[in-house]
Amino acid sequence: MLLVASLLALVPPGVPAQGAGAGPAPASSPEPGADLSALLDRMDRAASLYRQAALKFSCRETLRTDGGKILRYEYLYVIGEDGTFRDYRTRVGDSQALEIGPTSIPVRHSLVRAYSWVFLFGRDFRRLVRYRLLGSAPSRGRESVLVGFEPIPPTRREINDWSGTAWVEPATGRILRIEAKGADDLAVLRAAEAVPPPAGDGPRRRFLVRSATTEFGIEKNDMRLPSQAIVEIEEHLVPGRGGLPSSSRVIYRTVQNYTNYRFFGVNAEEKHPLP
Repeated sequence: MLLVASLLALVPPGVPAQGAGAGPAPASSPEPGADLSALLDRMDRAASLYRQAALKFSCRETLRTDGGKILRYEYLYVIGEDGTFRDYRTRVGDSQALEIGPTSIPVRHSLVRAYSWVFLFGRDFRRLVRYRLLGSAPSRGRESVLVGFEPIPPTRREINDWSGTAWVEPATGRILRIEAKGADDLAVLRAAEAVPPPAGDGPRRRFLVRSATTEFGIEKNDMRLPSQAIVEIEEHLVPGRGGLPSSSRVIYRTVQNYTNYRFFGVNAEEKHPLP
């Protein structure tokens, strides 16, 4: 059964919807409050620009899995029947342009919407996600502010089920990089790590954690667009070796690259019958 490391829905639900976030240790400790609020306002404006452009671009998506399989798709956003944005993929060179749904992608773990991280920082998500400033660090040759994020319980699949860190341009609110882990996966792991290990060499328990790293390395039309997403499944053994709470290793990886972005205009015309 296809297990998809899904991202948030682009339009939050009408009703409101743990673990520590992924990412580096803070380089400094800026005071929260007004600075964070102002940065989130800039990120909200950036998200609005992305939303306006969502139906005006297409790109080439290439997926490489641990097994060596390489898949290529033409990729764009469309509006679904429920009024939300969703992915639309067709096979490269397919003359009939048949849609490939997310559950039809023959990849065990993949990131459905690498583009949509930006909407996690829109104003509508502030009741679903908790943010905090973590410091500053360079990314893609630019100084950036680190913004941690985690769900405000309860977590909801495809809405607020990730914890992590965003590298953000402070002046524009544009995201340069995202590192995130499955929030529920982390919560279960942290709870297991908090239990004192049994005396002696008892059996280790196994926990799987979803991890996603997304680079926004393409700059077009005043936006930064995804260039690569890496999805990993981490195996954590509790208790860990050498007295550590847990030991971990990556047991699966999918690399997704995005190239050949093309922007286009959309014109609509309405015709009404004569009265």
